[in-house]
Amino acid sequence: EERKRLEKSVAELQEKVIRRREELSKLKLNQEKQAEINLPETMIYEQLLGFKIEGLKDDILKFVFQNIDSKDTKRLFYIVLNVSERLYKVEETNPSLPELELNDALQEFNSSRDLTRFLKNIRIAFKKLT
Repeated sequence: EERKRLEKSVAELQEKVIRRREELSKLKLNQEKQAEINLPETMIYEQLLGFKIEGLKDDILKFVFQNIDSKDTKRLFYIVLNVSERLYKVEETNPSLPELELNDALQEFNSSRDLTRFLKNIRIAFKKLT
């Protein structure tokens, strides 16, 4: 009886493993399909807006701007944002932005959660530096 119970338990576990593998396979396929869609859209934004987003590690995003400096349109400007907590934090900017201007933009972003406005304010701040 014990052997039958264990065999049944093993069979149930094997079925669960098979189902999980199928689920993972479906998820992977869906991610690949979404990546195929995202890549062309992302490239359009990068080309038209001179802007891209990079994931540095979990909850750390780097927003890279181009075409800000009229004397050097290829010059890169960036801001690194930590989004791991409710209140986001700026980890780094290049070039450095005035602290007051950066804090104002970040405070507004943390209260409104309007990413578009935040990035626009940061782009304007970088533009002022040139």
